[in-house]
Amino acid sequence: MAKYRLDREDRTDFVLGHLHKKITLADAVAFLKERIVLDEKKAIDDAWNDKGRQLIRSFKDSAGVRRLAAYNDSPEGEQRRMVYQMIDICNDVEVLEKQIRNMSKNRDGSDKLIKKAADRIEKIANQSDEALTFDFDDLEKGESQ
Repeated sequence: MAKYRLDREDRTDFVLGHLHKKITLADAVAFLKERIVLDEKKAIDDAWNDKGRQLIRSFKDSAGVRRLAAYNDSPEGEQRRMVYQMIDICNDVEVLEKQIRNMSKNRDGSDKLIKKAADRIEKIANQSDEALTFDFDDLEKGESQ
């Protein structure tokens, strides 16, 4: 039976196989090719969506700041449907607030990753070698995925 997505065990195997190595995109792709089968129609649709997002991201002002911002336009509880609108000509405060919330949410994810890396640097500076091990319990809880 064809397997179309990784499960927790697969992701754990990948992490364990690369614990003390740098991971490249090629490593991840090779692992995926061993474990799953691509749905070709979905892969083509995803590629077109990526190209569409690339086009939208390309609209920038003279300072290099994006002119279009995204926000979720789907009703509460329904599948997310992102829409894009020119910031410079938008007069709808609600739309602008949605765009700010979306950009802040994305920034919060980056801020959390930055904090995680900074915390790790601090831990390395303050701990002995024995204390610098990976917490495998995190994988069981799903926190490292």
